[in-house]
Amino acid sequence: ATLRQGQESISVVVTRAAGGLAAATAFDLGGLVVAKQPQSTDARLVLAVTVPHGAALGARTLSFSDASGAVSVPNVVQVGAIASAPAGADTNPGTTDAPFRSLKRAIEVAGPGDTIQLSDGAYDEADGETWGYAAPANLTIAGQSTAGTTLNGPVVDGAVVPGTTGLVAPAGLTVRDLTLSAFDTAISATGAGAVALTDVTVSGVLTTAVSARAARYSVTTPSPSG
Repeated sequence: ATLRQGQESISVVVTRAAGGLAAATAFDLGGLVVAKQPQSTDARLVLAVTVPHGAALGARTLSFSDASGAVSVPNVVQVGAIASAPAGADTNPGTTDAPFRSLKRAIEVAGPGDTIQLSDGAYDEADGETWGYAAPANLTIAGQSTAGTTLNGPVVDGAVVPGTTGLVAPAGLTVRDLTLSAFDTAISATGAGAVALTDVTVSGVLTTAVSARAARYSVTTPSPSG
């Protein structure tokens, strides 16, 4: 199964024709939260799995003990970023296999330390964006490519709307590989922390690209060589 950071109560089923699963206990799934469900039988182990916010990305091995001893099942689930794509839908679970459509929905389900992955395409009002999104602490928003992934602010009669902000960063934010266009302020830093921008283009802003309105805030970009 492909899961995403912050996803809750996903059912994972392990079957064994020879049985022996009734005594299964001491579950470990690489830092994920695992609970054995009452509908489990001796041949069918049903687990409810929740992915904590900020969980490391990658495959997980399921380990547990049963009557025969220690059991290890590799690659039971794959933890991925919270995903959005032009071909997605906000009614999807937001995994890489079934992405959301909007950045708005991705941020709604995100928590501290999570990563949002945006596929190439436009993210704008026509597709449900309302902007001014307050990011959870230390969120990473990663596009597929700088030129291909674009966050577009509202434009009325060909002009940027005064007062519009793309992203609000209360406590740290990393943005990479995308373009922010047509905002009054592209990113507004409002609390202590750091904004890190890598391969980010900001165009058509009315006032400023990044506004830091709090003490102890820093903005970093890599050197041209790295």
